[in-house]
Amino acid sequence: MQPLNIFGYRVWPFDSRGALARQVVNQPGVYVSLGAEALMRQDPAFMACVNSSIGYADGIGTVIAARWLCRTRLHKIPGCELWLDVLATAPPSRLAVWGGSPEVNAMTRTQLAAQYPQHQLVFCENGYTRDDDASIDAIVARQPEIVVLALGQPRQELIGSRIFERCPASRVLPVGGSLDVYTGKVKRAPDWLVRLHLEWAYRLWLEPSRIRRQLVLPKFLLRVVRATLARALGGSQL
Repeated sequence: MQPLNIFGYRVWPFDSRGALARQVVNQPGVYVSLGAEALMRQDPAFMACVNSSIGYADGIGTVIAARWLCRTRLHKIPGCELWLDVLATAPPSRLAVWGGSPEVNAMTRTQLAAQYPQHQLVFCENGYTRDDDASIDAIVARQPEIVVLALGQPRQELIGSRIFERCPASRVLPVGGSLDVYTGKVKRAPDWLVRLHLEWAYRLWLEPSRIRRQLVLPKFLLRVVRATLARALGGSQL
């Protein structure tokens, strides 16, 4: 399997969530969810981080870009589901969780202990801590096999790479706002909206303040169209 190149980012073409979950369980690494917002980042440090990791399609924008620019059908893999698949299928492991508000983090600790008692939660800290270096040191000292980071992009990916450098036997999963979904703080869209790829519209309806973030999708699709036309006319990607 070879990665696709979408605007300089490497995206690995996993054909199912289950296939990616099995890879995570079997192969240490940093696994980065890539949606339109991530692929639009003009940040060399973030791009280098993603390209040294394993990026996967988490968003309809990435799926469309792969089809138009790379003539490849990708399977959209929600990061908020992937990390739970990994916990459900991995052998008993040392687990570190970093992120969420103090309330959400505490709820996560309780729910994980009840739902996944086979794993040993060796580190669980909210995302409002100010000393990243101290938290990284604490995680590395415990040598977890699974690290879940809910700190937001690009912070969680950059931190995840630092942890993996010092803890190369770990599976690092940057999951964004997934702890909010896991604890019920944020509701996921109904299944029928997810199937129609309109989950973004549901989130916008629940949280109108997300409008600026959501505007990146039409900008991204316009960039995909321009790049597709440029390629058809014999030019390069824009």
